[in-house]
Amino acid sequence: MWKLLVYFVFFSFVFTNSQTSSCALIEWFDHIADRPDDLTGMWMVAPSCNDDGSQHLALIHADSIVCSAHLLPIFGEEYVSLTQLTRSLPWILC
Repeated sequence: MWKLLVYFVFFSFVFTNSQTSSCALIEWFDHIADRPDDLTGMWMVAPSCNDDGSQHLALIHADSIVCSAHLLPIFGEEYVSLTQLTRSLPWILC
């Protein structure tokens, strides 16, 4: 089955070296399942990690971006503390 690859764009920039290229620094995401979620009808993804646990980042040409979509968090059974927002980052990391 064909499906789009999912990534988060950190920022885009223009690179010039004898010709001008529009690029973007991205973080890759992996699909959690082979089909959309039964309840929401949306694809579920998680950040892709390298073997050493670091983020899977890449530089791509801006022309390879087909369309944009919003990534929504997957909410678990526990609440993220509203008083200690500095502790919310581990909920979204690898």
